[in-house]
Amino acid sequence: MLGETRLPNDDPEIERTYTLFLEVMTAGRKAVADKSEADWLRCGAKKDPMSGDDLPESRRVERDPHYTVRAWMAVVTYLLSDDRFLYE
Repeated sequence: MLGETRLPNDDPEIERTYTLFLEVMTAGRKAVADKSEADWLRCGAKKDPMSGDDLPESRRVERDPHYTVRAWMAVVTYLLSDDRFLYE
């Protein structure tokens, strides 16, 4: 998204981004486990983005018990709020 594939593997920005993902996922999993947060997604994927048709039950993304989707949402928000993206 920000050309981070061009950064060396040991670049501090890659570590910061990965740490954000892990911290959000870890905290979220704890919150789901102790029931202080639900495992369902408010903005789950229920429709095919191309056709608008309802997705079959097996392809719907409505729950996030491992907090992976929401951890990625945090990472994308972090990347999109970077000045390099905003003022490109």
